[in-house]
Amino acid sequence: MMSQALIFYFNPSCSKSQKAFEILDQYNCSYCAVDYIKVGLQRQELADLVRILNVSAWDIVRHKDLDTYSIELNASSTQDQIFSALITHPILLQRPILLFNAKHGIIARPPEKIESFLESIKIKAKD
Repeated sequence: MMSQALIFYFNPSCSKSQKAFEILDQYNCSYCAVDYIKVGLQRQELADLVRILNVSAWDIVRHKDLDTYSIELNASSTQDQIFSALITHPILLQRPILLFNAKHGIIARPPEKIESFLESIKIKAKD
């Protein structure tokens, strides 16, 4: 996991990710953007996401896209099975995701959740 205060996981072809970029720009905050489709995902990185987001591995999966890739996962799947699927098919990761100081984070669906998240960590929108 990187040391940048704000880390933004996005899919460049996702409209929600594009809207999230607009919101981040409105707040004029510095962040590290991670195109996880391009760079891929690592097992430890996924474990960190689950811990920081305080969710289960199943919660970071885009369930509706599983059939597209003929992947049989469900809420009973092990974390290892889920992480393996996400490493092989990173497109299945929920998005966008915003992390702060590797301690707090949100799955920004809808992207407007970013506004209250940034305000909760004392980042104000620019005038």
